[in-house]
Amino acid sequence: MSKTIKPSHQIQVGFYWIAIHELFWVYRKQIVDIFRSHFEINENIDFCVIDSRSSKTYQDKFENSTKIIHFIVEADPSGEIWMPNTNEQLDIPSQNEIFSISMILPVVEDFLFRQLPGIVSKKESDIPWHFNQLCEDCEYREGCRKNAINQKKISAIPNISFNDAIALRHVIQLQRQESLNQPCSEEKVTEIEELYQAFVPSDKKSKPFISHIKEKYPSIYGRVRRILKVNDSNTQINQEGPVLRSVRNQIVEVIGQKCLTFPRTADINVYLTAQSDPEHDRLFALSILALSSDTIIFNATRVATPDLSNFDGDVHTLLFNLIRKLLRIIEEQADRGEKLSVQFYVFSQSEKENILQLIIDHACGSVCGDSDEDDRDALCIGTLVDHTDALLTTIQPDLLGSGSLLGNYSKFRKQKLIEFVRLFGGPDADISGTKVELMQRLQKFIKVPDATGWKLPKIVVIHAVIKETLALPVAGFYGLQECKELLTNDNEFGYVESEEIYSQYKKRDFDAVKCSVEERNRVVKNISEAIRNLIGNYCVQNGKKIGDILVNKSPEFGAV
Repeated sequence: MSKTIKPSHQIQVGFYWIAIHELFWVYRKQIVDIFRSHFEINENIDFCVIDSRSSKTYQDKFENSTKIIHFIVEADPSGEIWMPNTNEQLDIPSQNEIFSISMILPVVEDFLFRQLPGIVSKKESDIPWHFNQLCEDCEYREGCRKNAINQKKISAIPNISFNDAIALRHVIQLQRQESLNQPCSEEKVTEIEELYQAFVPSDKKSKPFISHIKEKYPSIYGRVRRILKVNDSNTQINQEGPVLRSVRNQIVEVIGQKCLTFPRTADINVYLTAQSDPEHDRLFALSILALSSDTIIFNATRVATPDLSNFDGDVHTLLFNLIRKLLRIIEEQADRGEKLSVQFYVFSQSEKENILQLIIDHACGSVCGDSDEDDRDALCIGTLVDHTDALLTTIQPDLLGSGSLLGNYSKFRKQKLIEFVRLFGGPDADISGTKVELMQRLQKFIKVPDATGWKLPKIVVIHAVIKETLALPVAGFYGLQECKELLTNDNEFGYVESEEIYSQYKKRDFDAVKCSVEERNRVVKNISEAIRNLIGNYCVQNGKKIGDILVNKSPEFGAV
């Protein structure tokens, strides 16, 4: 945003420019920097607000800075985000989109001129705060994490939203009101200990306070149960549940509730690690590791080097080759009367989204009538993309639902069956024979998943599985590094942060990028195996079967 100021505003503008420049200088990497093009007597003054970290999600920060300028002068209620061009050879911005900031200005104004003064005027100890996932990109996060751990705040529990923290503090407040008539202890009790006392009272014969919450405030009780992963049996025998026990004892705890999104077993496990460029929202590295037991059956890594003119196409071809190899292995086992299951894994949801976006974009951008490209798109989508995501492509839904396809094959003409055999069997598939023979051949290419595996996602997100099955003693939130340290004991593989991998890529150290993503992929493999082992040991200790928690098993592999 730029604005020209008349000379009559020079003194006032100069004062505020210094103040704003100093205010945002500390946060220039995250918000804006402001500079003046001239500041001479009797000349106009041009202000320019620059977002130093280009991102499609930075409109709100742009609007904050615009509101401050609007307070100084009358600025136009519009702005635009200047994104870098995806083609690094062209030093021009990508297509700009002007957006109106008038709708959000009242919200920004309320924060800047009402809420913010109230916050800065208080003592630091009186300011309510909660360390959570939103603090991930803050440069002061380690200090807040340390305070949350040392003071045993509710923030010491990972993955607690602001609203969830308010609900837990409400329970603490109700407990304090209940204990007003009881003798007061001089010892200061932390929030974590107060929550623990709500489940496990100091007097073992007395009824836990959480039972009182259950009777008088059932909605609050239900929310606390969800947040702390407790059940009625815990409250009846005065147990605090796995989440509080993990935080208090600083150990990893198995939650013990059913999980539908992680298989208890799979014959072939395929681990995918994808790294994306935050400036362009595009992949620049992908590593694939496929194993049957401990035997590597596919291992490949691609990095976007300058000599690759079409990296997305190369990655798509790599995924296609992986799937074709898996189908060949399964076909060989089927001749021996054996059926194999396959499960794909990534660590984070963003990695899954980036991989699926690449597949969908490739399908949407394919030239109609190109049989080879259509075959590859259909195979990748049928194997990796869930049905709802596939609706974004031009691939017909009847090619993705094997149940309806095989259930109605008798109605298809022979030519239609030949098209399906070519689609799922590849260009070398045998298309000779009668209609019945073609239908039998098609059944080999398309496998119908069993009912037990139907609810499994085609690509499992390990981070989401950990949140669902394990309680980790990490304040606020955790990533791959914390999971590696807590869940794996070996130091065979190092760990490289995504930011460091991106720095290696920007420095064009492509060999280092390749090694880093491969190490990262092996760490994901070790974490996945550790989850299964922890749950297995928990089941043995508690007289359960692993199927009681990990309900699903991987379905028989097929492009469905």
